[in-house]
Amino acid sequence: MGSNVAPPYANCFMSVFESDYVYSNALFKSHCILWRRYIDNVFCLWRGTGESLLEFFDQINSVWPELSFTLNFDRTEINFLDTNVIQKSDGTLTIDLFVKDTDRNNLLLYQSCHPKAVKRSIPQSQFERVRRIVSVSTLCSQRLDEMETKFLQRGYPRRILQRSRRTVSRDREYIRYLSFRFLFCPALGVRAFHYALSIPSRVEVMKMEVSQKFNNYI
Repeated sequence: MGSNVAPPYANCFMSVFESDYVYSNALFKSHCILWRRYIDNVFCLWRGTGESLLEFFDQINSVWPELSFTLNFDRTEINFLDTNVIQKSDGTLTIDLFVKDTDRNNLLLYQSCHPKAVKRSIPQSQFERVRRIVSVSTLCSQRLDEMETKFLQRGYPRRILQRSRRTVSRDREYIRYLSFRFLFCPALGVRAFHYALSIPSRVEVMKMEVSQKFNNYI
């Protein structure tokens, strides 16, 4: 999507398409328990058979000849954007960071001529991204170590990286306590909590929502 108007245009088109052909579909109404879209990428929880999912896929894929959907589905593990959603043996869901096999370390070189404030903020934002996505603490520590190694390979001083990790760790513990304290409080809805603290992020809300929806049907 090279044009600036491409994402809004795609969002508008997909919104109309969903309203006309997805939400009214009989298979969708019977089997879909969660449908979340980011522009043209959809994450879906389906409680029907594989055959019913393929039938639904064929139906929406035949509406517009110029529009072609692709489908990836699995009973235990699925990738969505930069996340990897995994169903454990006890039925609960965990979320890990997804990285393509062809991924290269293209982080900004520390020797670049960008302002120092930019080069200091990039590690913290990437560490925050890992903390926000990975739901298991031990695995999160491993992913943070891997991210730190990537920054070291690009010439970032270890002291800057360690300071950023401490800041993210301290902030996230506080935020996680507040998110569970207020998110499920009847007196304060998600909207009030979101405006008060600008958290939890949309990813975190989706993680909680997916887990709750899934647990209702296992």
